[in-house]
Amino acid sequence: METIDVRSIVLQKIADHTSVNFSDVSLKPDYRITELGLDSLSLLEILYELEDFFAITVESENLYKLATVDDLVAVVISTLANVT
Repeated sequence: METIDVRSIVLQKIADHTSVNFSDVSLKPDYRITELGLDSLSLLEILYELEDFFAITVESENLYKLATVDDLVAVVISTLANVT
């Protein structure tokens, strides 16, 4: 079974929606989402893309926990871990 690098995929989705370089985001995972120029609509678009990619559904209460890039990675990993 192929191991999926969740962090890289999340970072690439963020880079696709911002002018921030992929390598810049990966060097500073505690970037606040607002520092990257993402508004709530952009964040939702990224989240929907991640849900489609990983075939998961992120619970709506987790949306309020998304302040940093690491938070987004953690929510995706946690959701993947709970998929049965």
